[in-house]
Amino acid sequence: MTKKTNQYKQPIAEIEKHYEVKDPWFYESTPDDQVRKDKILETLKGRTYKRALDIGGGEGWISKDLPAESIEVYEVSENARKRLPEGILGVTEATGKYDLIVGTGIFYQHYDYEKFLDIIKNHSSGNVLLCNIDSWIVDEVYERLGQPSTRETFPYREFTQRLEFYENI
Repeated sequence: MTKKTNQYKQPIAEIEKHYEVKDPWFYESTPDDQVRKDKILETLKGRTYKRALDIGGGEGWISKDLPAESIEVYEVSENARKRLPEGILGVTEATGKYDLIVGTGIFYQHYDYEKFLDIIKNHSSGNVLLCNIDSWIVDEVYERLGQPSTRETFPYREFTQRLEFYENI
């Protein structure tokens, strides 16, 4: 029998442990997270999408408000997927093309950022919005995506958040 290896640098069991409780990072009660969510949604304002994918979307706090007819959350945590809002599909594999891909808090050394980049490269048929802690970002990933049409930084908890919006990837 072949032993399955974990492709994520942070063990999935550790991620599952975080999600033993609802909203483990306190997104719903932290003002900076509401500001981050508002900035994401403001960037997407006036646009509508047929099919969106939120990579690392957790319990769907941002996903549930994306302007898309169909929303999928790519999430490794089964505990998080169980708490997704009604109408949002939790997936462990991206399939087909998405005209919007969102990734928040995913391009860090402790995650499988190469897999996330591959998902974007292989499954995007439109726009990509990324929002991550600036000092934690693996910059080579962003360099491989090209020049964003929009880039903004703003205070976020004790960090600086970087929001980038790419069109027609």
